[in-house]
Amino acid sequence: MKQPPGAKIYRPNSKTIQGALVCKDRSFVNLVSRCLEWEPSQRITASAALVHPWILESLPPDIRSQHLEFMRREGY
Repeated sequence: MKQPPGAKIYRPNSKTIQGALVCKDRSFVNLVSRCLEWEPSQRITASAALVHPWILESLPPDIRSQHLEFMRREGY
């Protein structure tokens, strides 16, 4: 496939997730890297992602408590 003029070519594993995201929030980088894990058995599940610290910390306290109660009630 011919690259358009000025397009950059990246090699696999040439950057870390943190470097690619240009983000210093370690919790967010952790969540994204776990979502993008190549091996499906190692990838974070949807239910685990919903209780990841980055998700929980971003919710207002009243919504967080409702969210956690729902997750407990549903058996996640």
